[in-house]
Amino acid sequence: MPQGRWVIDSSNSRTDPARKILAPDLAAFLAGAMRSVVVSGTARRAMKGEAVSVAGKTGTAQLDEGLPHSWFAGFAPYDGDRSKSIAFAVVIEHGGYGASLAAPIARDMVDAAADLGLVNH
Repeated sequence: MPQGRWVIDSSNSRTDPARKILAPDLAAFLAGAMRSVVVSGTARRAMKGEAVSVAGKTGTAQLDEGLPHSWFAGFAPYDGDRSKSIAFAVVIEHGGYGASLAAPIARDMVDAAADLGLVNH
């Protein structure tokens, strides 16, 4: 029987400033594209009426046999105050298509994080 695990980890004690990995314009483009997936793309049904703005990407990993793996990765909030934000990835082995199973679970995770005060609305 598959098991799910939630991991909330605030033990990161790094104090070094963040390093720039992508140019700001490229990072903004990717974030906008991920937001489009939620607003008008494959995750629109799962995220409809969201309380916290989410940006993400659905995915399906095809296999030789059985249902494909379902995944959705993203971050929240997309806009607004990012002083409290999360990044997440949901992978469901043999779960079908990303939008059908992983994205709704991600929505539940973001809603729960908001309820716990871990994410700003």
